[in-house]
Amino acid sequence: MLPLFLVLSYLGQVIAAGKDVETPLLQITVPEKIDTNIQDAKEAETQVTYVVTIEGKAYTLQLEKQSFLHPLFGTYLRDKLGTLQPYFSLVKTHCFYQGHAAEIPVSTVTLSTCSGLRGLLQLENITYGIEPLESSATFEHILYEIKNNKIDYSPLKENFANSEQESQSYRILVKPEKGSNSTLTKRILRIKIIMDKAMFDHMGSEVGVATQKVVHIFGLINT
Repeated sequence: MLPLFLVLSYLGQVIAAGKDVETPLLQITVPEKIDTNIQDAKEAETQVTYVVTIEGKAYTLQLEKQSFLHPLFGTYLRDKLGTLQPYFSLVKTHCFYQGHAAEIPVSTVTLSTCSGLRGLLQLENITYGIEPLESSATFEHILYEIKNNKIDYSPLKENFANSEQESQSYRILVKPEKGSNSTLTKRILRIKIIMDKAMFDHMGSEVGVATQKVVHIFGLINT
């Protein structure tokens, strides 16, 4: 399981994207997608591979598609009378992947490929965040190290300032190891997210943008 401070640190950067959030920049990298030999386009997208260079070393990210949202997933707004109205937008909900770096067996990668690569790369005892450089025309991405004690959203700082989980070791269970008795049971969880005005403004004040960020957050939590 991801440590509490690591999750909150990354989520703080997700919800504050587009604002002046101080991020420890590591480097600029250009991920390379590796073509597969699978002829069926739909089947090919269930498993994708990217090569990402970190500090001069290339890592092969082997990813498998994760479908965690219901087909009828939707967003609703309240009008001036307080009535719920459906909001229709082209929110991308089926571009979330999870896997590992081939060079590091005990590693975990959780990425959204909706618009570039955005997510977490846990390589040994270091976790990196990656996101597309919006102004780049050459698929450049920002790569930075996630610090366990960095939380950017002030309410989270107040609520978890004294958490004891900061120094605890952690591990993410992606799939049962060979020979292990542990199993992953598929469950359905129905959740209703109600966003107040302060959080909506913090997420960019646009319904489509806020919805995409919420979906991205659940992609991370689904790890």
